[in-house]
Amino acid sequence: MRRLKPAVLALLVARDLSSVAIEAVDLAAGWRGACLELGALAGWPRLAYRKPSSVAPGEHAWRLFITRHSVQDLMLVADATRAYLARLPMPLTCPRYSYHLES
Repeated sequence: MRRLKPAVLALLVARDLSSVAIEAVDLAAGWRGACLELGALAGWPRLAYRKPSSVAPGEHAWRLFITRHSVQDLMLVADATRAYLARLPMPLTCPRYSYHLES
């Protein structure tokens, strides 16, 4: 962090602090929206995003989590939700349903 300090200070001097604050709010809102969309797509699962932390199942629990946690946690949740969705079986390979594609 110390080696990045000059670059951060240069950014703050060169820019109006109110615009930096607005961008931070926009960044947080973007990650909240992404987590809500991914959570809904995944069906609001219980999701471990780092040891020993997890998001409780259900839409209400996800919404509470998203409003109370930092952007760093939201980034971890978004990554964990993407990984969760990637592990779900594709509809054509789900053993419960059998589809036969005819050419």
